[in-house]
Amino acid sequence: NALVYRAAMETPVLMGMGTTVVLCEIVGSIANISYVGDSRAYHYHNGVLTQITKDHSIVQQLIDSGTITEEQAKFHPQRNLITRAVGTERYVLADSVSTDVEKGDYILMCSDGLSSYVDEKVISDILANTKTSDVVSKLIEEANDCGGKDNVTGVVMGENVRSIGDYA
Repeated sequence: NALVYRAAMETPVLMGMGTTVVLCEIVGSIANISYVGDSRAYHYHNGVLTQITKDHSIVQQLIDSGTITEEQAKFHPQRNLITRAVGTERYVLADSVSTDVEKGDYILMCSDGLSSYVDEKVISDILANTKTSDVVSKLIEEANDCGGKDNVTGVVMGENVRSIGDYA
């Protein structure tokens, strides 16, 4: 955060820039996840995909308050406005969560370029039916096929799996 913030302060054209982050460390059978912004982590366990992070966004605040539903959030005009980002303030607070992982589970970390364009059911189907080394490229392809206009980044972690992909 300090490096991004300093770069923005020292270079006028970069003023206001920021980014999101989600990271995971798996220790034994525990996945420890920290995040800022609307990049997400999902846990795929026994065929069920569960979002384990919570977006730092205006729309998430509206969902939490009961003002809008999850379905309405998908089309809300402010769905891309985040309330927390790396580099926009001198200090940033990352949220953290931990979850138990078992053999056969996956942790998917992705940018909103994936989660905004690909339905969770489709993500789950791809995780279930795609060779593990091809999962991220298939997810990126799906996001682009669904009209993705944003950069798409994904990382899948699991037992003996480290699949990384990025499309800008």
